[in-house]
Amino acid sequence: EFEAVYTFTLSAKLEIQMQVINLGSSSFDFQTAFHTYFTVSHIKNVSIMGLKEVKYIDKTKQNEKSVESRNAVVFSEETDRVYMSVPDPVTLADKGKDTSLEIKNTHLPDIVTWNPWADKAKAMSDLGADAYPQFVCVEAGVINEPQILSPQETWACSMILESPIRPSL
Repeated sequence: EFEAVYTFTLSAKLEIQMQVINLGSSSFDFQTAFHTYFTVSHIKNVSIMGLKEVKYIDKTKQNEKSVESRNAVVFSEETDRVYMSVPDPVTLADKGKDTSLEIKNTHLPDIVTWNPWADKAKAMSDLGADAYPQFVCVEAGVINEPQILSPQETWACSMILESPIRPSL
């Protein structure tokens, strides 16, 4: 028995907070993620910074473990990775829109990067073959090591999405 409370605060930034309260008499463990899908100009214009030298699990390669070597993660094929113990912030950039978004997390150590690419998107009834170029998922969460919640304990996390302000010309 548990309760989950979400709070959304919208100002110059978006802050999403979640509290999970164990109302029961036994401990339990859980995983969670904020499933944030971002609209982009084209997936080939997208890059994610802040993941260099971070360990990850590649779900498209039988859960192969590796370490990210790139300064900027880019997409050129189906991608489904869990980056573990990610430092803050991570930046999502879209050169086609000339925009970037900082993703800052509290108590959400992992980041999932996902895009199904053409073949997998075609097979998904809720997506369609032509949808994959217009979005990317960058999901903050507790994935690799489940969170354990003792009886009557409360756990909280948050994610802040903020776009740096560019000076006027």
